[in-house]
This record gives sequence, structure tokens and C-alpha cells, in this order.
Amino acid sequence: MREIGRQRPLPLIASIAALGIVLVISASVAIAIASASDWQQFQRDHENRGITDDDAVVNPLLPPIKANGSLKPNRSWYNTTATCSGFAGIDVTPIVADVSGEDIVFVHVCNGEVWAFYAENGTLKWKNTTQPGPAFGFQLATPAYSSLTNRLFVPTAKGKLFILNASTGSKVVNSSGISVCSNCQLNTPVTYYNGRVFFGDWNGPKKYYCYWENGTQCWNRSSTSGGGYYWAGAAVIGDYLVYGDDKGNLTSVYWCNGTTADEINVSAVYGVTANEIRSSITWNETYGRIYFTSKGGYCYALGFDRSTGKFNTADKWKRNIGYSTSTPVVYDGKVYAGQGGFGNNGKLYCLNELNGSVIWTYTPNGGVQSSPVISTSSNTLYFTTNCDHGRVYCLYLNGTYKWHFETFQNGTSRGYVLQGVAVSDDRIFFGNDGGVLYAITEKPGAPQKPDLTVTAINNSTIYNGTYNIITATVKNVGNGSAGAFNVTLNDGSGVVDEERVSEGLDAGDQTQVKLLWTPTTTNSYTLTVTADSGGDIPEWNESNNSTQKTLTPIEIPPTDLVVSQVCDGNLTNGTANEVFAVIRNDGADASGFNVSLEVNGVEVDKAFVPMLHFRESQLVALHWTPTSVGSVQLNVTVDSDGQIAESDELNNMTSQNVNVVSRVTVTVNPGGSGSIQNAITSAANDTIILVNNGTYNERITIPASKSGIKLIANGSNVVICNNTAGDIVTVEGNYCKVKGFKINSSWGGSIYPNFPGAGINVSSDWNVIADNYIYNTSGGIKLYGSKNLVRCNVVGNSSAGQACLNLMAISGDCNAIVKNRFDGDTGFGFRLGGVFDSTGIRDARASNNTIRDNNFTVTGVGGWSPGKTIFGGDPNLVFNNIINDTSNKVQLGRLNWYFVDKVAVENPKWGNVVHGPFYGGNFWLNYTGTDLNNDLLGDTGVPHMGYDYHPLIKALCGDVDGDGGADIDDAIAIIFHNINTCEWAADVNCDYGADIDDAIAIIFHQLNCCDPACPA
Repeated sequence: MREIGRQRPLPLIASIAALGIVLVISASVAIAIASASDWQQFQRDHENRGITDDDAVVNPLLPPIKANGSLKPNRSWYNTTATCSGFAGIDVTPIVADVSGEDIVFVHVCNGEVWAFYAENGTLKWKNTTQPGPAFGFQLATPAYSSLTNRLFVPTAKGKLFILNASTGSKVVNSSGISVCSNCQLNTPVTYYNGRVFFGDWNGPKKYYCYWENGTQCWNRSSTSGGGYYWAGAAVIGDYLVYGDDKGNLTSVYWCNGTTADEINVSAVYGVTANEIRSSITWNETYGRIYFTSKGGYCYALGFDRSTGKFNTADKWKRNIGYSTSTPVVYDGKVYAGQGGFGNNGKLYCLNELNGSVIWTYTPNGGVQSSPVISTSSNTLYFTTNCDHGRVYCLYLNGTYKWHFETFQNGTSRGYVLQGVAVSDDRIFFGNDGGVLYAITEKPGAPQKPDLTVTAINNSTIYNGTYNIITATVKNVGNGSAGAFNVTLNDGSGVVDEERVSEGLDAGDQTQVKLLWTPTTTNSYTLTVTADSGGDIPEWNESNNSTQKTLTPIEIPPTDLVVSQVCDGNLTNGTANEVFAVIRNDGADASGFNVSLEVNGVEVDKAFVPMLHFRESQLVALHWTPTSVGSVQLNVTVDSDGQIAESDELNNMTSQNVNVVSRVTVTVNPGGSGSIQNAITSAANDTIILVNNGTYNERITIPASKSGIKLIANGSNVVICNNTAGDIVTVEGNYCKVKGFKINSSWGGSIYPNFPGAGINVSSDWNVIADNYIYNTSGGIKLYGSKNLVRCNVVGNSSAGQACLNLMAISGDCNAIVKNRFDGDTGFGFRLGGVFDSTGIRDARASNNTIRDNNFTVTGVGGWSPGKTIFGGDPNLVFNNIINDTSNKVQLGRLNWYFVDKVAVENPKWGNVVHGPFYGGNFWLNYTGTDLNNDLLGDTGVPHMGYDYHPLIKALCGDVDGDGGADIDDAIAIIFHNINTCEWAADVNCDYGADIDDAIAIIFHQLNCCDPACPA
């Protein structure tokens, strides 16, 4: 088919009673309500969500068989209704309803007839004529069904509304139809809600109408823009009806009386030429937004306040997808919409619900004017193509193709499929321009159901008086997929923890679930882990969801610090080298100790560790500049000064022999044959590649076959830029370094050319990523390796309008992310414990990482809303960071630490990240508690964000007594060197000392304390 020319609502029962419809309700008779299997109106419900939890068709039974009145149940079938000239046949979405215990599928066809078929076998139940259509015979208004009165509401292309008895097809009100408007076409789907139907006309008076179920008009409202209504179905959202028109306007009215609540012009609000809005409006609660498309080529999201009926034009996004009349469907953080018109090419788009970025696309054989629908239980999506070889497609929700079916009328004008499908009871229904209704069902076989069981509680040792991560294995031993479900842990006293498996579990798959528990005695406990604890999933066996294990907690052993690993990579002579070690604590928490590095018995460096928790590890970076080549012995000692009492004082040191190699450098210049990649390819291991100032338009990989490659920017303006899809700099080799570069793609506010790539992707170990400036790339840094140091990088720069879609994704162990600035994203934020790829961002394993001394500015750029900054994984240490979050986008994973014990900083002249004298938690700009003892650690309103027991208070320049101001008392304190806060506050003239000059500067309020040398 192609296109052609303020009062409160009454409750439903009161509304129907007002019409004179009498309802008799007894103990044994209840009002009919929509079955979970029904598809009673366009996109299934009054919010046009297009979602069902019915099982759909994953393995279709093909080909369908012509219904002949005796077809056996559970077969795919087709049946022919009316045929009309041109591209006209069935141009509405079928609707399905339970009528007297039988599933009936209804279609309104080109010649004005309404046909009703038994859904099970395609046998005709009844048909009735409304009226002949116009010359071309199109009927575009998808009917709606009321289970309350068993009535079918059918607007026509001749301006009339017919109300039919769904059981018999007889006309209930006015056999000639209710005259809505003369010489006009009623071309929108019918929205049914609360005893009323809503629809609009296209080329007549251009009104939207509300009718009661008895055919009485409630209200009508004229278009204020002059645009009519074509496929522009309405959504009921709270007290309001929201719809679009052919002039690109959006209208919100009270559904009870048609009074205007709000109206906007989409072109003006979005700064584009919207043209006609020929999709229905979809509402989704997650972000409180409506979603729609327009012929101008965009898919839109727009904030909507369901309590006031007002559009929130500050909360919006748009995505250029091309010509579209498809109504979006929104599910699980994603927006799905079709693109393309009659006879043209098209795509199915999957967009991020947060900001509209493209997650994936699928290209079928034609334009997708249909509105996609989703089966959550089957994890599948369905849509059709409007071309002469019209098809119905099934994809998994990640974009993977599953199957398609091309109708028997293919290759002719009757093969086009305009509208989408209805899903009900393991079947999908759709029609084509040949007037043929198709029903595709699941291939017969064993019935499919999941069966969730807990196969193991994997812990063997647990500890008293501290948290324990109880890991359980949950497996689906059934033959069907399970949707999202909960898992609980019971210690005998009741449920002590609960986790949700939000992704569900396919047949045969298993997952590890982590639950938290802190025992309070050393008595034995019988732990019970239960899958699907809420009984949400229908299963083959409902009695095998739990397993038990008896465990006896033991006391936490005394502190025992060890060096578990020292990096064995080669070191370079005459160059400052990082020497990495991994330390571990096998006993009680330890705070405030040093780790030393000796070379051939001589101490060359020392690092301070504020805290190491029981059972956890941490990467330590030490430094040494060799002066000769050859083999050396490195000794790394934890608690080198003997500050911590331990159960074993003799296991603190680990030795590692390494080679010191000669310094070998090569230089790369821009232009001509200057290629960084060529230099890497030609370089031997442990080569230093110095890259001179200039712009290098290339993608670079240090392959796994190369180790010790040091890629160093030899100037302040060394730019690596690339606009092809993928990572710009990839580090696969170990012991490498990338330092000092500007790395970018050419994001211009919409598309990231290198999507889903990052500025730097590190998938290996023992590397250093330092002093880089990364911006306008799809991803900032992907850190998927372990034991890496990421230090002093700037990722994004919101004040300069520079951003990344995802600032950083971390999936690895024992990394140190230190002194970086993360500033400005466009939807995927920052993720500790995550992977960023073409499907979006998702959870992943990350443990024993240290996130400290960084500056996080959680803000959107270029009109985009920021994504979430999520500190996930387990267990990780997140402390001494500045976290500026005014959007409430920060989420703290419950298995991490967000503070250390109150420990004096190792450098009192500088202090913690906000110059206080102690380490503690993080500096939160949204923390409003107070410091009661002037130690610049928060004492009230803790734990902040539920986890930070020592939020940092920012030191003030000149405030040496910590009372919140710089005054004469502070000057006197400096003179007598009575400094309560860190010495940074006393060094007001930044000469790296606290003396009489600083006291004088305070008196004259000349406060110029030092700025940091690194981005934090």
C-alpha cells in the first residue's frame, strides 16, 4: 500500500453507567478484562507499547496452509478476504480478542468489509459490510475491541464509525454507521481506553474525536495547526491524550473532555524540518518520555509530565534515521523503529533510549513502514516490509536475524505489507495488499518452558563478622527461555539478600549470582539459595528452585601482607621505568603502610598504601631509572617499615630478576611516509617510538607479538585522529606505554565516526596509559586487560564542547586508574565493570581495581544528557576522587569499597584530592553533611550515597585551623606552625613553604595556593 491524499475523568464503571449500560456483578460474575494473550488494538494497548509477554514464533511452521474450514489446530494458515484494485487489501494491523472463550482475529479490508476468523485454524466466523471504500479502496484505521461490552469499533475511509457485535458481526448502533464527518477519511488507529474510543480524520474538518462505547460523541477538537491526522494514533498517558498531526505539531489534551493541556511544533523545538507525523505516540515510564517518528526523517524522544500534561522540551533527543511512519517500540533501554517507504529501501533501527545513539541496524528487503512489536518471553522482535516481495521478519532483540517469510503474492502489487503484526498465543498475524490474512505459528514439538535450578553454592570458607560474597550457580535445565527473575539467600533467620537476574536465562544456560551475607557468630548456618523466589516464571518443575549448604564461619585471621607478583618485563636503561607489583592481604584490614623497591639490595623507591582490605589485592607502581644494562634483582617489600603487626613477618618480600636493556629510539614525523603504525611494525621489542608534533590520520595497533613498545608524544601537539569505525589506538602487547597524545575522532554533535571504537583500547597487561587527551571519540578508554596504570589522562572536555559517548569501560583486574579527569559524555557515562561495543554498554567482571585521585564531572555535552557513572564489579576500591554529579547519575555497586580508614596523607604539603590532611572517602559535590571535629572528613549524613563513611570536605586556601575561613587566627597559626589542616592551605603564596610571608598574605587576603600538576 502507498500513501494517498479540565475535569477529572470518571472511573470506568461510572463512565459506563452514565451511558445507560447496565452491568450486573455478582460473586461469580466479573467484568471482562483484556486477556494477557489478546491484541485488542493497534500496538496492543492505549500507550501503543507494542510489547507482549506471550511466547511468539521463534521456529515457524512453514509454509502456511490455505484455511478450508477443517484445518487442524496449531497449523500456520492463510485466508483470502477481499481484493481491490491497485495496492489495496489489508492495510491495518489485525486485532485479536477472546470472544466467548475463542480467540478471534479481526481485519478491516479495502472494500469496507470486516472479517472475523478463528485464530486457531483460519475458519471464517463472520463478515459484515460497513460501506464501499473510496475509489482506491484503502481502509487505514486499525479497529479496536472492548472486552467490557464485546464490541468492535471500526472507523472508515468514508467518515463513518461502525460499532459491531464481536460475536456476530451485527451492527449495534445505526446500521448505516455513525456519521463522524462528511467527505473525509478516518485514517488513524483507534485508541480504546476507559469506555471511550479516540481517533482523528485526515482531510475533512481535521479533528480528533472521542466517542463513548454506545456511539455518543464525548467531544471533538479541531486541529490548531491545520494539519490532519493520518496514521497518527493517540496515546493515553495519565489524564491526557497525546497525538501528532500532518503539520508536525504535538498536542496534549485531557482525554475526558478534549481541553488542551499543551501543544508544540516539533520543527521549532528540535530545529529540523519534521514534516508530517505519521506514527502513533509511544509512552515509556523509564525516562518519562514519549517517542514518535516523522516523514522528515527522525526518531524523537521528548519528556512528558504525566501529572500536568506538559511537554518537557529540555529533555529531548532526535536521531536522523530517514523517512519514517513507524511507531517506535521501547523496551529494556532500547528504542526500535522502522525506516523507509512504499517500494523503497529501509532499515530497522535499534537506538539507545537514553540519548538516541545507534546501537545496531538491520537492513531487510524493503521499506519498514510497519511498527515493530516485541515478545519479551521469546526475546524477539517482528516487523514487515512494504515492497512487492513483502515479508515478515523475526529478529532477536540484539539484532540477530532469526527467520523471515515472504507472502505467496510476492512479485506483484499484492505482495506489499504495509502494517505490522499482532502477537497472540504463539502466533503472529498480518495481512498484505492482496487481501490475504496470514497466521504463522510455532513449529510443533515438545512444549517449551524454562526450569530454573540452583546447581551449587560455591563457597567453602566463610568468615564471621565481615561480608561474604556467596556465589551460587543458577542453571536453566528446561527447554524454554526464562525472563528476568530474582534469586534470594536465606541464612535460616530469613532472607538476607536478593539479586535480580535482569537478562533472564536461555534454555541450557547458567549464570553465577553473587549474594552478600555477614554472619554474626561462628555457629553453623544452613544457607538456602532460591532461584525465581517470587514465582514469576512458569516452569516445568516448581519444586527444584532451591539448594542448601551448611557452612561454619571462622574468625578473620590476623593481618598478613604479601607481594603476590612483581612484573617481569624488561626495563630500559637511562629511562624512568614503572616497576609494577601486586600486593595482597590475607588477613584483617591494614591501613597506612609503605611498599619499597630495592635493586640489588639498595632501596630506590617507596610508595604509600592508605589501605588494603582483607582478601583483596592492589597494584602498586614504583619507579626506577637504571644507569647500566644487564640482569638485576628487584626486591619488592610490603610494609617495608614494619608499621603493621602481622601473623607472618617473614613473607613480606618477593624478588624478581629482570633485564635492563639499552635505550633504543626511533622518531616519526608527520607527512610523507611518516606512519606511527609503520614504526611499530618495524620496531623491535622495548623500542621507544618518539612521535613529533603533527596530525597522524591513522589507526594504530601494538600487536600481541610486540612487547615493551613505548609510544611517546615528542611535543605538545601530537594528534592521532581517525574517522573510521573502530579503536584509534589498540594495545595488545604487554609492558607497553602510550603517553602524551591528543587522540580524537570528528564527532560533530551527532554521529561518532569511529563507533563503537575507543580512543585507546587496552586488552593486555602491565601497560601505562598516561598524559593523553582523548575527546570526540565513541569511547574514551577501554580497559579490558589487567595490572595496567592509567594516569593523568583527560577524557572529554565539556567546557570545550568535547565529549565521548562512553568515557571509560573497565573489565579487568588489579588496574590502577589514578589522577585522570573524566568530563562530559553523551549517553554511556563511565563504567567500572563494563564492556562497550556495538550493542551498547553492559556489565562485565572487574575486581581489585583502584580508582583514586580522579576528577569526575558528570555532565552532558551538545544538548545530550549524560549517561550513568557506574562503579560496578567487585570488589574494587574507589576513594579520594572528586565526583561532581548534579544529575543524580552516579550509581555505586554494593560490592565495592568507597572509603579507607582515616589515614594521614603521605604528603602533607599537598594533602588528599581536595587538600585535606587525611585520606577517607571521596569528595562529593552533592554532600551536604558537616565536619564536627575540623579534620575535613564529613561526620553527619554518613554513609553518603549509602557507602561512603568518610566523605571528604574541601580544604580552603589559608584556612589552616580548619574552621571554614581564612583570618587572623590562621595567620597566627602559621607563625607558630600550629597547622591543623594540610600544609597546602598554609602555603598561600605557593612557594612550597609555610612562613611569615604566608601569614602576611592571609592578612591581606592574597590567597594563591598551588594548583595541581595533574588533571585531578
